[in-house]
Amino acid sequence: MQIVEQIIKIQGKGLVTIPKNFRDELGLGKNSLARIIKEKGRLILEPLRILKYPVRSYTK
Repeated sequence: MQIVEQIIKIQGKGLVTIPKNFRDELGLGKNSLARIIKEKGRLILEPLRILKYPVRSYTK
C-alpha cells in the first residue's frame, strides 16, 4: 500500500477540500458519502459505497 501525503488547509467551520487527484482515484464526486473516524489523534476518511439495490438478510 502506497501512502500519499498532501497538506491541506482547514477552512471556516472545519471545511476541507479533498485534493482532486485523491477524489478521482477514490471515485468521490459531488454528494458522495464518506465516514470519518477519530482514532488515536488521527482522522481517517473512508468513502462509502451505497448499493443500488436492496439487500435482504435471511435467517432461520
